[in-house]
Amino acid sequence: MNTTFNVNQSKIAKALIYVLLLVGLALATSFARAGEDRPNRAAVTHSVQVKTVAGGVEYAYDSTGWRPLTAGKVLHAGASIRTGSGASVVLAMEEQGSLVRVGPMRRLDLAAAAPAKEGAVTIVPLQAKILKAKETATEFAAQ
Repeated sequence: MNTTFNVNQSKIAKALIYVLLLVGLALATSFARAGEDRPNRAAVTHSVQVKTVAGGVEYAYDSTGWRPLTAGKVLHAGASIRTGSGASVVLAMEEQGSLVRVGPMRRLDLAAAAPAKEGAVTIVPLQAKILKAKETATEFAAQ
């Protein structure tokens, strides 16, 4: 009876390890593709310049179709960049000396930056007077 018990335990342990490996593989695959599914966004006022490209990197504007991206290309707001497996791109942003590296299997959308005037918020305080219950509308108007 001991032998049967050990064989069943061994089968259960192997099945458990197999299931854990499958779950791990599924999670690794979903994390690897997560950057492609949800693009990051970078605000651009004028343009950015492509400094270096390694591997398969493409760009597109809206529905114009994906095209190969090369170093030296200037991209404007509205462009999307996607990198393939093992690929990367370095972009020179508008701020002096600011570089952005997009790693493998990622997507970056260059969104139009908000105008400077829309960046400020003005808060106007609401002025109100609370009436006492014994005051009438006539007394309030006289104040």
